[in-house]
Amino acid sequence: MRKLLSLILACALFFSFATAARAEGMIGLSTCRDVPAFQQRADDSLAAIEEKLLAAAPGSPQLAVYERKLDQTAKRFDRYSTMLCGEEGLPRLITDGRLNHAGDFLIPGLAFLYIAGWLGWAGRMYLIAVRDSGEAELKESTIDVPLALKCFAGALAWPAAALAEIASGQIREKEEAVPISPR
Repeated sequence: MRKLLSLILACALFFSFATAARAEGMIGLSTCRDVPAFQQRADDSLAAIEEKLLAAAPGSPQLAVYERKLDQTAKRFDRYSTMLCGEEGLPRLITDGRLNHAGDFLIPGLAFLYIAGWLGWAGRMYLIAVRDSGEAELKESTIDVPLALKCFAGALAWPAAALAEIASGQIREKEEAVPISPR
């Protein structure tokens, strides 16, 4: 359990320390803070929220919502200002493989693949565990929560488990075990 928690902590720290993407000269792209259309978009968005903020009654719940939204919008445009933008003022994702743009696409893409694989491997583990019990049909329609949580915890190291099963050949079924429908 300690090793599992250490692995989770290491992954969390790795993904939380990803550096923000910084702009650099590329053909047709400039730093967003230098693009007039981006500045216009930021000013328009902030002005629209400020109008609603001024129209809200003092002390009302709407006032708090608009203040929070104004702060979030200002932070969003501040984060985007370091990225690359086109002439229309929209930030661009750079996916050319350079590691200084890993925060744009590579790290989120790998995180997505890991989480999708984790969910799939946990579902696979659950179905295999249920298949071996006597109540397979019941447990497929009514989830056995303790078993499902055990499978989710066990699937955190799914890449290693998948490689081990691929190397051993255990992941494949024998030809005679696969039913073929008559044609």
